[in-house]
Amino acid sequence: MAEHRPARLHGYHRDFRLRMTHGRGSPEAPGLMLALTGGGSCRGVALRLPPQNLRAELLLIWRREMLTGVYVPRWVALATPGERVWALAFVANKRSERYIPRPDEATAAEYLRTGRGALGTCAVYLDKTVQDLRAWGLHDRRLERLHRRVFAQAEPGE
Repeated sequence: MAEHRPARLHGYHRDFRLRMTHGRGSPEAPGLMLALTGGGSCRGVALRLPPQNLRAELLLIWRREMLTGVYVPRWVALATPGERVWALAFVANKRSERYIPRPDEATAAEYLRTGRGALGTCAVYLDKTVQDLRAWGLHDRRLERLHRRVFAQAEPGE
């Protein structure tokens, strides 16, 4: 990355809205994946790609995020220290068959606790996300509550 900085995105928030049956889920043990969805706001990190590799980096990101049709690309305004910047964000595609309405906390925690697939478990995905946010000094209340709930129910060795 050429640069990274804290940012707030207004009009969207992160939530577990994508049902996973591949990757960190399977038909036998489906999981949930985070996505940006309308309403509220969230804090995160804005990343600036290096200009000398911009085309190649964008192609990699585009292929990864747009492959399955679960996202819609959007230009969004981010509030960063000292200035407003425009960024490309990938927002949940509500028309996708994998999009789900907001699950209640108990349901989301169960999917996150039990979801597993070829790329690992949803519990590890949740843990890494929460740890990465904390490392940036960011705390997402819903993710923190889900994290406590998932790991309070975890079996030894999970």
